[in-house]
Amino acid sequence: MACATGDHGARANFEGRPDIKETKRNMVAQTSDGYVLLTKKLGGLFAIIIGCLLTAVGVAYESTGTTILGALFLALGAALLVLKIIRRNQGAPPA
Repeated sequence: MACATGDHGARANFEGRPDIKETKRNMVAQTSDGYVLLTKKLGGLFAIIIGCLLTAVGVAYESTGTTILGALFLALGAALLVLKIIRRNQGAPPA
């Protein structure tokens, strides 16, 4: 019997539901291109940080070239992160 607060005590399994640990274990996906995804993530984050800094400096000192370079780094970082997400989700079944 469930109490009103939602606390179900020590029961780990509910009628027909798998154990939480088993569910978490099944959700972990192993890919052969894990380093590629890590490289894209770190490269994308690094490019976004550099892009923000260059854009801020370019705007502060009214330097068009630096502002454009910063915007290009921002776009590159965003593109790398989007590619990483798309590649990661290619094998996922539709929800």
